[in-house]
Amino acid sequence: DDFTFIQMYRKMLFGLVNSFDPDYIVLCVGADGLEGDALVTGKLHSTDHSSTGEGWSLSPEGLAECVRITSSLCAGLKEEMICTRPMKEEKKENQAVGNASDCCNLDTKATNDARESVQLGKRRKLLVLGGGGYTPTKTARANLLCTAAACEGARSGLLWSELPKDIPSHDYFPRYGPLFELVSEETKQAIWNSYDIQDSAVNASDNVIKESTSPFFDDQALQQGTHAIELACLFIDRQRKKAAHSSMPYNSYNDRDDDIFISVKDSRRKKKASQGGRRRKKKKEV
Repeated sequence: DDFTFIQMYRKMLFGLVNSFDPDYIVLCVGADGLEGDALVTGKLHSTDHSSTGEGWSLSPEGLAECVRITSSLCAGLKEEMICTRPMKEEKKENQAVGNASDCCNLDTKATNDARESVQLGKRRKLLVLGGGGYTPTKTARANLLCTAAACEGARSGLLWSELPKDIPSHDYFPRYGPLFELVSEETKQAIWNSYDIQDSAVNASDNVIKESTSPFFDDQALQQGTHAIELACLFIDRQRKKAAHSSMPYNSYNDRDDDIFISVKDSRRKKKASQGGRRRKKKKEV
């Protein structure tokens, strides 16, 4: 579900970025993990996971939130500034104005003012690629929301504040029924609420993740995924520290490690061959 996926994505994204410190991030966003997608439900073709309806159960909003987090990170914001409920100091002003469009402008202005007061970190380039998606209406919604989310680094509030709530009228409008929602208010609030309990859901000391309410929740898989992410972060961080003590760049240092490993194996083979050759010579002399 959205809660579990966003939780794991945050751990992976910020962990690997802190370890590797990349200049560019390439994000492949596929929509075939959305709830009700033809691939997930088994309507496209029968597979081990799709024939029983098992698989990811994400919403377009949850997928877009991951893109928003990445875009904000590339803009130099810290995790505690990104993964939080939007500011609500403007609530009283919004009631006085009574205009929805003005409310959106206030949301964006308040967020931008807050960002200006915070010292930004390293800025990175972001490239967002498309992917799968076999239910046209859900894929179209996901692609639009993810496009807006990718712009969050330059225009904060575009995803959650500036987009219209409902699907605009067009030739295929009837296919988006019965709700005709572009952004689900219920899903948006659920994502924001998850940030309020995020700290209690993950124990930093032992990285234990509380069980999700999703019927597809697999605690063992999540534990294995967390462990794999931690190992990857440790390995990358160790390699970077090694490269820091050498004049060689990070990639060259990895190539050198491979060369050393291969040369050690070759030297062992040569040594065994030479030792065996001497033993045979001694037998002949006797």
